[in-house]
Amino acid sequence: MNSAIYVSRTPDGLGKEIGGWAEGTCDRGAFAACAHPNLVTALRFLVVHEHLARLRASQPEVDSAHVESMTLEETLISVWQQSLADGKEEVELGGEPFPVTVFRAKKLRSVEFQYGDLSIMDIEQNPKTASRWATLAREGNRIMQFRCKGRYVANVCEGKLLRYPAWTALALPD
Repeated sequence: MNSAIYVSRTPDGLGKEIGGWAEGTCDRGAFAACAHPNLVTALRFLVVHEHLARLRASQPEVDSAHVESMTLEETLISVWQQSLADGKEEVELGGEPFPVTVFRAKKLRSVEFQYGDLSIMDIEQNPKTASRWATLAREGNRIMQFRCKGRYVANVCEGKLLRYPAWTALALPD
């Protein structure tokens, strides 16, 4: 792992254009520049950055043309069906496998996958929260929430997709 951390005692030591935090990559690897109070966060960032790079390198290329032959809506429902309803350990989209992760602490299932150029992550609805969807999950409904570009864009509840306003705001395809 080639990474670097540039640390200053205060944000002023990094220059006005950086402020308290900056990150990036160069020909030598990833780097983070931060003020001393953010040092632990910078270390964690670089470890996660390296872990994601290794995961991406181990994943085969996705056949985007095949995946895009299904609509995004059909894809989300297919991911829900395979990962939650069928309980599979990996989801297959366009002939490519995507592993289903089960978070140890909460036992919730999750899948990260590609739809064309979009990176999408889903997570099983946590029934222990106070939301309307958690109430439905406690009643036995199987629900997955879908995130894209850092926003929740939809959910699938018992095979039925519900789009959130972020779907339109992000101009996701129909």
